[in-house]
Amino acid sequence: MNYEVVISTGQATDVDRWNSLAVRNGNLIHHALSAEVDTFFSSESIYIEILKDHNLVAGYRFSFNESKRLPNFLRYISRRANFWSEAMHSDEVDLVEIESILSRAINDYLHKQRIVKVLYIDYYGYGITPSIFKRKDSAKFRIAQLDLSLSETELWDNIHSKHRNVIRKAEKNQVRVELSTDIDLFIRLLQTTYEGQSGHSAPNILYIKSLYEKYAPSGNILIYIAYHEETAFSASIVTTCGEVAYYAFAGNIKNFWLSGQIIQWHIMKDLKAKGFKKYVLGQVKSESDTSSDNDKFTKGISPFKMRFGPALAEGVSTVITLKPFASFLWNVLVKILIRK
Repeated sequence: MNYEVVISTGQATDVDRWNSLAVRNGNLIHHALSAEVDTFFSSESIYIEILKDHNLVAGYRFSFNESKRLPNFLRYISRRANFWSEAMHSDEVDLVEIESILSRAINDYLHKQRIVKVLYIDYYGYGITPSIFKRKDSAKFRIAQLDLSLSETELWDNIHSKHRNVIRKAEKNQVRVELSTDIDLFIRLLQTTYEGQSGHSAPNILYIKSLYEKYAPSGNILIYIAYHEETAFSASIVTTCGEVAYYAFAGNIKNFWLSGQIIQWHIMKDLKAKGFKKYVLGQVKSESDTSSDNDKFTKGISPFKMRFGPALAEGVSTVITLKPFASFLWNVLVKILIRK
């Protein structure tokens, strides 16, 4: 089968065509809107397009970074490539064939551009994970997904009895959940969540504001807030693309009603009513993970998500250092720059 591979910088060769495939895949990470979000980190978007008979059948958008603070001859030591999410593809392609083509294109780019370090992470739990990132030293986890094509009764029955009891208690005490556009209130709740937590820092607040500003006009981001009377106790941000929604951020104040459960139940019902088919809750620990290095994730976040009865997909994250000495030099320079 004859395929054409096109690599471009800054934007895809046909933005509308590219975004159409992203929407069909429910992949907001690859959508051009997310390229605008990535500029927050001074990243440059690189697009790999795989064409068949001049039609886009698969693609990957990743970000390229290098420090502009270094002189031109030395900048290469700071070169990083970040690959967030699985590749998107059309339904009619041979996935094995596309994976091979995509991996070769990525590998060629990394070497031609003298990339020093690469980060890859699965995000949605579906799509193509390029084989170049499937390594023995890859970290493994699972990705929780809720099938919103199920009836509301089926979704409720799949929820663990402990979560259902908490939801009933919140409903009995008239905790309500509302859609909101108050990003500042969400951020206050998020910051409160991380206050006093040793070893855990809040996500970048300016980045979250930037993300909201980019996604809100097109309706690709939703804020849900749980209240008791006039007091906000819990908030969640969900991003959307096509028929897929993704649980992105959350903030909670400790409260009697454990409002994180009722807010997720409300989100599930609201997304279903809006026509979404899949709600991705994100990472949970792998079945074999008994590590105590991150109790918040293994004993807190993972069980919380699992009790909503999701399907589970395998995921990997991979860090590859292609040029160890250049990476060492960059790390030393970073420490010097931070001291200044």
